[in-house]
Amino acid sequence: IQSALIEWLCSPLPEGCSVDSKGIHVYGAKIYGVLNLGYARLQFPLTFHRCCFDEDVSFKNAKVLTLVFRGCWTRTLLADGVDVANNVILTEGFHSDGEVLFRDASVGGSFRTDGACFEYAPAAIHGAKTGNALGCDRMKVNGTMFLSTSKSPSTFKGEVGLAGAFSGSNVECDSGAFENDGEFAIRADRLTAVGTISFRNGFSAKGVVHLPNSKMQALDCTSSKFRGDGNTGFNAEGATIVGPVVFDQSEASGGTIRLRGIDAGDVSFNSCKLSSLDLRHTRIPRALRWQSIKGPS
Repeated sequence: IQSALIEWLCSPLPEGCSVDSKGIHVYGAKIYGVLNLGYARLQFPLTFHRCCFDEDVSFKNAKVLTLVFRGCWTRTLLADGVDVANNVILTEGFHSDGEVLFRDASVGGSFRTDGACFEYAPAAIHGAKTGNALGCDRMKVNGTMFLSTSKSPSTFKGEVGLAGAFSGSNVECDSGAFENDGEFAIRADRLTAVGTISFRNGFSAKGVVHLPNSKMQALDCTSSKFRGDGNTGFNAEGATIVGPVVFDQSEASGGTIRLRGIDAGDVSFNSCKLSSLDLRHTRIPRALRWQSIKGPS
């Protein structure tokens, strides 16, 4: 179908015509042409299921109840400044070959990308070359950010940007593969999570995981692998962590784990493989657990 048909359905319709409250659901379609819903005001959910977009998609500064792309293939998805009342769902094999950008977005529910694949390529729709496979700088999410889960791992080839973002619950990156060799795999300085930020259960990063000056309830990096840029593998310098910091059974090669100046409840590095660790000026009022430490394999 032509993208213009969807744009028409999402525009003010002639008198006597309206979209049902259940919204628009497009299943198994190939959609031709740039889909431009920038600045649109949609009073209904919008769902795409197993669709293929041959050009870029824009929801820049739009307002929508729910935004769903299940099992879809897209190029660039530009959603900077979008206001979504409920959930954003990019799951069930969602695949992008471009840039997925939700910078300065507001999400009233959860933001889900579990079970998805994001591959960076320069966007045509706005001419930018951000390097972001997924860019969510300054995004505000009232619920949980499920970037990757143990049941539905995700792959990111290119930088994931979360600088200045906010989650009203957890940020989960469990079992995900984040690849941006020699650069930032995750750039999340000043990220705030009311709950836990987790990189667990087979999480792997090729590139630096960068979380300086972040705030969270807990940091869980159990059974993870960090392959840095030769200087830094993981950086949370100056972070404030109310509860525990856990790196048990994790491995860090190609750079230092930098926790300099953090304020944490307790810190655990049991059964780790580390190249180096920086804990200078760290405040740990409870316990530092440090057993069975080895060099990286």
